[in-house]
Amino acid sequence: MKYLTSEWYELCQKTSLHFGMRVHKGAIHKAEAVYQRLRKRKEKVFIEDQREWDLLRSLREQAPDGHIHESIDKYKKAFSEFQEIMYTKKYEQLPATIQSQIADPRMFALGYCTKEVKRQLKRLSLENDRRTRAILEEFFRVQKEENIPEDMITNIGFHDCEVASCQFAQDIAIQMEASSGYTDYNRVIFHEAKVIKQEESLVGSTWLYNELYRNQEGYEVHVLFLGPNGYKTHEFTLSCKDITFHIV
Repeated sequence: MKYLTSEWYELCQKTSLHFGMRVHKGAIHKAEAVYQRLRKRKEKVFIEDQREWDLLRSLREQAPDGHIHESIDKYKKAFSEFQEIMYTKKYEQLPATIQSQIADPRMFALGYCTKEVKRQLKRLSLENDRRTRAILEEFFRVQKEENIPEDMITNIGFHDCEVASCQFAQDIAIQMEASSGYTDYNRVIFHEAKVIKQEESLVGSTWLYNELYRNQEGYEVHVLFLGPNGYKTHEFTLSCKDITFHIV
C-alpha cells in the first residue's frame, strides 16, 4: 500500500477517541469504590441490552427463548471481555502524555475521564481526522491519474468481504464471502499474477481497502486486509495482466 497503509488505518481508528467518553469527577483519582459502583452500573445496562437482543433474535428465528434465562454469568463474562477490548483499544492506543493523566485505566475503559483529558482527546481526534483525510484526498488524486476503467474500480470494491479461499497458480483466484460487502461479485481472478508482498494468510481475513496502479504488464494491485482476529491488519500486493470478476 502506498497511501491506505496499516499505519493510515490505525490512524483512522483514532479519529473518535473522545466519542462516548463522559466527564466524571471520580476519574480524577483512583478510587476502587467509585470504579466498582460505575462498573456495576455499566454491567447492568450491558446485560439488559444483550438479553433484549437475544430475545429479538429468538423471535426472528422463531426459536425457543429458554436460553435467555440461562445463568447470568454468560452475560457477565461477555461484559468482562468487552471491557478488556475497550481497555486495549481505547487506552493502549493513547499517547503516553495522555495515558499519564489517567488515574485509573479501568475507569477510562468504562467511558469516564476528566474534563482535561476529554479536551485533549477531542483535539487529538480532530488532528488525526485532518491527517487521514489529507492522505485520502491525495490517494484519490493519484488514482484518478492512473486512468483505471471506472467499472474496474467499482467491481474490485470488496470492502468488508471475508476471504473464503485462495488459489495460487499462474492465476490467483480469491473467493469471497460477500454477504456483508457492497458488491454483487464474490470471486476475483488476477490473471498471470505474481505476488510482490504477502504478510499473512488471506483466508479468513477481511478485505478493507485497495489501490490500483498501471504497470507494463497490466496492473499492480495493493490490498489492505484485517486479520481473522479483527485487530491486526496486513498488506497484500501483486502484479497481473488482467483482472476479471465473477459470481459463483
